[in-house]
Amino acid sequence: MLFGVNKPKYLTEDEIVRYANKKKLGTANLYFVKDTIAENEIYKNVLQAYDSLGKSFSFAFPDALVFDPKGINIAYAQNDSVCNGALFGFLQNLYPGYKAGIESNYTFSDFNKLIKPYNNEHKLSENSYKLVILWAVWTGRANKTHLPQWELLAAQNKKLTIEVIKLNMDFKNKRFVQ
Repeated sequence: MLFGVNKPKYLTEDEIVRYANKKKLGTANLYFVKDTIAENEIYKNVLQAYDSLGKSFSFAFPDALVFDPKGINIAYAQNDSVCNGALFGFLQNLYPGYKAGIESNYTFSDFNKLIKPYNNEHKLSENSYKLVILWAVWTGRANKTHLPQWELLAAQNKKLTIEVIKLNMDFKNKRFVQ
């Protein structure tokens, strides 16, 4: 089940980039899913990760995955709530060596194989936390209120480095022509 769907339509990557620029979301750390197979794999793995992390078995965009420097997917909410509100406090309070009470077997290495940067020059560090924001144009206002705030909170956490990846999950018009 997808919550927050508001008249989704097929978009091209160029249309998504124009939207991101228009809404001042930035494109330096914008990522796309590599292809249809990768898209299906992401949905399957994220839903399984949500299940193992104790979250309800559904998507609610925007949302995020957090990976520690070893690539382990850690829960930002320690209960079964699908509400992304817990992420605001989590990003402020995350510290080196944080041990989640709940982890999933879905690693950043697995995830990274399925995505591609919009800007091919964007490189990720090996020794940092990763905040992967899952967002879509069709979620509308939540993009403007959540994405910039989560990025800011990640940057303001001086205890550690949190790299932000904004992964667009819109339905692509051209089914991943390479």
